[in-house]
Amino acid sequence: MARWYGNRNRLDLAEEHYRAALAINPEHESSLYNLGNLLAHEGRYEEAVTQYRAALQINPEKADAHNNLGFVLHKLDRTNEAIAEYERALLCQPDYPDAYYNLGNALAAEHEMDAALRAYQRALHLAPDSERIRNRLRSLGAGPN
Repeated sequence: MARWYGNRNRLDLAEEHYRAALAINPEHESSLYNLGNLLAHEGRYEEAVTQYRAALQINPEKADAHNNLGFVLHKLDRTNEAIAEYERALLCQPDYPDAYYNLGNALAAEHEMDAALRAYQRALHLAPDSERIRNRLRSLGAGPN
């Protein structure tokens, strides 16, 4: 039901349902993860961090949770922590182009341009039709035409 409300942009009701599910089962991994997504979407990044970390306590191999945790940590200017989460996502799922792309963004923010370019190039290798990745590489003067 929470996802149904979320899909209809009733985030208040979706959050209420996720929290109700977690009151019944505090270790319901998908509710923790999806509540983290909802909170991140609303810009409530610190709260999202808590939910993603709780989900990862239950399922430490969930690449999406590591990637999304990295994203909110980066939004909170905790870039080194974000980089570590993207790397964990890639350990869980080595063919994850979004994690490589986000890793590239975090590395670029830290002025580690060679490493950032390698991450973007790997992302493009995995998702060759991605305009977002191509545009990012072009903006750095390293992209395909």
